[in-house]
Amino acid sequence: MSIIITERPGIFSHYELSTLTAAASRQAVGLAAVPAFGTAVTRCGSLAEVVESYGQEDGTGMAALAARLFAEGVSTVVCSPVQADDYAAAFAALEDEADIGAVICDSTASAVHSQMKTSVHRASDEGYERVGILAVNSDATSALTAAAAAVGSERMALAAPAIDGSSLYTAAILAAIVVRTADPAALAGESSLQAGTVATRYTRSQLDTLIQGGVSPFEAPGGVPSLVRAISTRTQTDGMADKSWRNLAVILIIDRVLSGLRAALRSRLRGGRNNERTRGAIQAQTAILLEGYRADGLIDGYDPPEVAASTDDPTVAVVTVGFAVALGINQIHILAHVTV
Repeated sequence: MSIIITERPGIFSHYELSTLTAAASRQAVGLAAVPAFGTAVTRCGSLAEVVESYGQEDGTGMAALAARLFAEGVSTVVCSPVQADDYAAAFAALEDEADIGAVICDSTASAVHSQMKTSVHRASDEGYERVGILAVNSDATSALTAAAAAVGSERMALAAPAIDGSSLYTAAILAAIVVRTADPAALAGESSLQAGTVATRYTRSQLDTLIQGGVSPFEAPGGVPSLVRAISTRTQTDGMADKSWRNLAVILIIDRVLSGLRAALRSRLRGGRNNERTRGAIQAQTAILLEGYRADGLIDGYDPPEVAASTDDPTVAVVTVGFAVALGINQIHILAHVTV
C-alpha cells in the first residue's frame, strides 16, 4: 500500500488487494507424551526447545516424536507432558490451545485412544477444531480394522504400517501431512519429507480392506513413505455402513469453512443490533465468504445463507448455511474402445 504525501491540493486514493478467504495458516500439532522431566504445557518451535523443557527420554516419547514432527515440516508442537500415566489430563490440557490441527500421543493402548477421542471432540465442540491421529502395535489388517472400528469417529484417523520401527512415527507423519497441507482434499499421495522404511508392504487387496475399514495406509515407493489415502475411522452410522465420513478431508473442510465464518462474523458482536439491517449485512457477508470458498475449490457449491432472529432468545441471530464439500479425485478410470 502506498499513500501519496504532498502539499498540493487534490483528491488522492490508494488500494490494497486481499483475497476473499484467507490462506490456511500452518497449524500446530498437539503432542501428549511421557517426558524425561517437566510438567508444564509448552509451545515449542524447535527440537532444542523441547529438549530444554522436557529432556531426552528413553524410547519413543516426547523428544523422539517431536523430532519426527519437526523433521516432517511441523512449525510448532504444543507439548503436554503425561504424568503418572494420566493421558486424560494431558489431552485435557491441550483442549484450550488454539491453532492445533492434529493431536498425537506416545501410546498405542485402546483406553488411551478412547481418551483422545473424547478430548478431541470436546475441544472441537468448543470451537478448537482438530483431529486425532492414532497408532497400534500391529500391522495386521484384522487388528488395524478392529482398532479403527472401536474408535469409529470422523475426527480420528489410524495410521499404518509402522515406519522406521514404530507406528508412532507413522502417526506423526500423518499428523504433519494434515497440518502442513493447504488443501484438505489433496492429502492423498502426500509424502514424508525424508526417507523411511515401512515394516509391511500391503497388497492391493489388503489396502482395499484397510481403507474400507477406516485405516489410513502408507506405502514407500522409492524408499519415501507416502500416504495412500487419508481415511477417518468412522465407517458406520447407527450400525450401518456409511461412506459419508470416510474421507478425512470431509471434516477438515467443514472445520475450515465454519471456523472461517466464525472468525469473519465475530466483529458483528461488537455493538451490533439484532435487527433486519444487521441480519442483512450478516447474510451478505456470509454469502461472500462462501463464494470465496467455492472459488478457492474448498466447497463445490452452497445454498443462499439465511439469517433470522432466534425465537427463543431475541439477542441471538441464527445463521443457516448449506454447502457441498469438494473432495479430491482418488481414481481416474480410462475406458478404451479400440478398433483394429
